[in-house]
Amino acid sequence: MVLVLPKRQKLKSTQSSLDLLDNEKENGLYHDLMSLGVKPEKIEWVLSEFTKEQVKRNVKYTQGRLVIGDITHPHSYVIKAIQKDYAKVSQESKVSTPKKSTRKELVPDFIIEAEDKEKALENLTLKEKQELFYKENGNQIEFEKRLLQFQELRKMLVLNSEEPNQEELKKAQEAAVQEVLRNMNEDLRKREEIGLKPRQINDFENKELREIYRTFLHKQV
Repeated sequence: MVLVLPKRQKLKSTQSSLDLLDNEKENGLYHDLMSLGVKPEKIEWVLSEFTKEQVKRNVKYTQGRLVIGDITHPHSYVIKAIQKDYAKVSQESKVSTPKKSTRKELVPDFIIEAEDKEKALENLTLKEKQELFYKENGNQIEFEKRLLQFQELRKMLVLNSEEPNQEELKKAQEAAVQEVLRNMNEDLRKREEIGLKPRQINDFENKELREIYRTFLHKQV
């Protein structure tokens, strides 16, 4: 016996499937935004205010810049990126740039910004540089939170499958630790440049980060 559903019920079933697909996409974006440190209420606003495509491409754009260490406050940067649609602007600028161009046009925007920042820092006093460092990097708690975000993001980028095996998990974990070490090394370099003492092992509240930092310092000796 074949059960024939009324047309209205068929339509309702199809619509439910489409809604479920949309919810899965939104949940994925929600998780991505959470991993960047965006607060839940801000995420809800973003998902209701902008298209999924605009949110998705700018989340990916922010993750890329975060991995290379170009940004230090991903939670605020990604919101601005979505609002201004940095990903689209960046892509359009690449398309519109002629083959014969100046050095500035050939160099990625984030490198130009970094070079401009370095030039600006040269004119600051040592005290001003230290104040700027604390303003940009926050306190110890904020530093640790950022390290954990970098660690989780790197792990997510390495894991391609939904059900990874032990070898894939190990590889992702190693990559995540290397990302933390890279940021610790960058933090130490910046502190040395502006005359600040290195962070102490006991400064770290998170046990995992404390052990990673202990290993990092031993390698510096």
